[in-house]
Amino acid sequence: MARWISNNPNCDARTLGYTIVAGWLPRSYRLVVTTWGDGSSPLEKLLESARQIDQQRCPTHHPGVTCVYKCDADGIIDRSHKVISRREYSIRDDAQDGHTETVQKVAMQWFI
Repeated sequence: MARWISNNPNCDARTLGYTIVAGWLPRSYRLVVTTWGDGSSPLEKLLESARQIDQQRCPTHHPGVTCVYKCDADGIIDRSHKVISRREYSIRDDAQDGHTETVQKVAMQWFI
C-alpha cells in the first residue's frame, strides 16, 4: 500500500498522466508517466518512414505508452533511467485508463 500518491495535472499536451507514488520505506518512490504521440515529433515521423520502407522489420508503432520508473520524492528519475514496467496503447482512452490502472497496481503491489 502506498504512503501517498501525487498526480500532476499540469503536464504538457503529450503527457496524459504524471503520478508519483511513495512507498513506506525511505527513498522508495515510483514515477508513473503516460505519454501520447500524435505523429508529429521527428522520431515518430522517422519511425513511420522506416515502416513504410520495410513493414516486415519495423514493428507497429503504438502512440501511447505508460512507463514506471524509480524516482525521488520530486519525480526526478533515477540515474539508470531503467523502465520498471511498460505498457503500450493504440487508443488514447485506453492509455488514460491504463495510466490509472498502473498507478493503482503500483500503489497496491509495491513489487512493480
